[in-house]
Amino acid sequence: MLQLLSTIDLLNIWFEALFAALVSLFAWTKGGRAARAAAVINVVAWPVGTVTKMMIKPVGLELAVTCSQDALVAGALLYLSVRYNSLWLSVGVIAQGLQLALDYVYVSEHPELAQFHRFLLGAVLNGLTYVILISILGAALAERRRLALPAPVRV
Repeated sequence: MLQLLSTIDLLNIWFEALFAALVSLFAWTKGGRAARAAAVINVVAWPVGTVTKMMIKPVGLELAVTCSQDALVAGALLYLSVRYNSLWLSVGVIAQGLQLALDYVYVSEHPELAQFHRFLLGAVLNGLTYVILISILGAALAERRRLALPAPVRV
């Protein structure tokens, strides 16, 4: 069962969805293989994470889905960052790992957090989501820049 969301929550979700869609579209059209794969991972994982975090009870199924999804995304981004030697995606791995840690520690240990702590936790988790999106955008821009550089002349 989903909570009733305030107008600010809905605006945040819509803005985050729009930003995620624009970053994923840019990465898919202009980025290299690493940025494209990260964009696909983000397009699949973002709706699942958003819906599960809106559920009322932060224990049981929501906790398992949220932590599993965060761990899978972190593992996939880690593979992409090592495979394609992408420093930008490494930033995304760190941010996703922080999201996993915050989800597990705060949601599993303290399901009855005070309202201010819930607000602060939500703000930090949203900030980490934006860091991940910016890292995907940075990976796409870095690939474009790398391809625009002239090839070195071999003598």
